[in-house]
Amino acid sequence: MKLKGKYVLNYLLNRKPETLTVEVKLKMVDGLLKPGQNVWEGFATVDDKPYIDDNLKFCVDAKLYAEIIGNKLKNDLRKEHGRKLRVKQEKTV
Repeated sequence: MKLKGKYVLNYLLNRKPETLTVEVKLKMVDGLLKPGQNVWEGFATVDDKPYIDDNLKFCVDAKLYAEIIGNKLKNDLRKEHGRKLRVKQEKTV
């Protein structure tokens, strides 16, 4: 279980370098827990803006979920821009 995860995607869009950064942090839930409720809750940011996803409540590994969100956003960029998008480097920290 990782408490912090980061995904960085460097790509070219119309020959201009761009960067997509996804950060996920797990924080412990305050208050009383219901039976079967997860103790940890995930919070994600994409390029320093909050990212909302329903599945972050159930996140138990921040590194894995940062990669999942990053791949989802990369696929959305590919659908939107097509051949104009070239991936230079992607890494998960």
